[in-house]
Amino acid sequence: MAPVKLIIDTDPGVDDILGIALALNSPEADVKLISLCFGNIDVKNSLRNTITMFHILEQEKQYRIRKDLPVRHHANQKPLVSVGLDASLDGTRINAAYYHGYDGLGNVHTHAPHHTPPEVWRALFDPEHSGHIDDEEFEAFTGFVPSKNPSYIDILNVLREEEENTVVICAIGPLQNIAKAAEFDPKTFARVKEIVVMGGAINEHGNVTPLAEFNAYSDPVASARVYALSSPNPSTTLPPNSPESLINFPKQLKVTLFPLDITHRHGLFEKDYRPYIDKAIAAEEPFAIWASKWLDSTFKTSARLSMTTFETNHLEMHDPLAMFYAITSETLSGWKLQYDVDIRVETTGQWTRGATIVDKRGRARLENDDSSDDGNWLGANSGNRCRVCIMSPTGFGPQFGIELLDRVFGSNHK
Repeated sequence: MAPVKLIIDTDPGVDDILGIALALNSPEADVKLISLCFGNIDVKNSLRNTITMFHILEQEKQYRIRKDLPVRHHANQKPLVSVGLDASLDGTRINAAYYHGYDGLGNVHTHAPHHTPPEVWRALFDPEHSGHIDDEEFEAFTGFVPSKNPSYIDILNVLREEEENTVVICAIGPLQNIAKAAEFDPKTFARVKEIVVMGGAINEHGNVTPLAEFNAYSDPVASARVYALSSPNPSTTLPPNSPESLINFPKQLKVTLFPLDITHRHGLFEKDYRPYIDKAIAAEEPFAIWASKWLDSTFKTSARLSMTTFETNHLEMHDPLAMFYAITSETLSGWKLQYDVDIRVETTGQWTRGATIVDKRGRARLENDDSSDDGNWLGANSGNRCRVCIMSPTGFGPQFGIELLDRVFGSNHK
């Protein structure tokens, strides 16, 4: 089977980088675009983290060539990278620096600045700059193609250039870039095969407020708009003041959600990570050395916040799990989905911003829409029709984290 053509929309914090590295190192994926959004951190740091990752991956490739080792799959990929919106659709800027650090990667750029490349690359993304930098300076940036377009334009360009219904969007940050692309050119955006979203909390409590998961909380309007594109009639669920282009969207889209209900059951356990990463560091592998700086910091944060022991301390692999589905849903058995779930996101509540709302009353759908159906929850042609992941091929527990380590760092470190 041909690799999955993939657009990754992301706000690179810790698990985002692991998710991106998973895709880049998986032969099932053909990463066309990495689109950066505001979320865990601002877009400036999102870009710096992404470029640093490519800088280290180039070092990893050269290391493997010198050691006469097989070059990892990332060397075969060269995605476009572009910067998206720098705030949520309602203008707010709510980040997750308390967990990911003020730079998104455990403050690695301060604690280990020798891993961060000189910022000459910023000119490559500046529309007002000629974009030329010296060949010697550019050597570190050969694993990607820089773009000066806003991300939502590049999302549409990829969808326009590739065959219809062949491109999957994996959105692992707040959804402002996705919502903007859909609004700007609905006809082109409707060419997407599937939108895989890490977001929401259905039957679980939130991770940033009692009810809200971070991505939905950071930009609830964008989440509500994107979820509404799964509806046969988006006008029944779109939030107030949504653009006309979304109300009359040309096609019902396939939107697959990975809420906290499933992602928090898939962890990277420190007891599995530590011997694995220590072996890779002993072998002087550049990517492992760099990743250990921010993963070690995040494990410490996790232990402090959850008061766990070494045996139980783990990082919940929210974004990598959604990415794993995006690239293996048609090649690995064991994925289980719940279909046609009417999931909505609260956009206006004082205490419920970003809360994921589902109808738990157990009422049957009506044959026809009814004016007495407040909120359009029961009508045959109203409500959202999201798909929700409820099981993965690895099952719950530590096994997914081990699979992730194998794919990101190489299975020779077991």
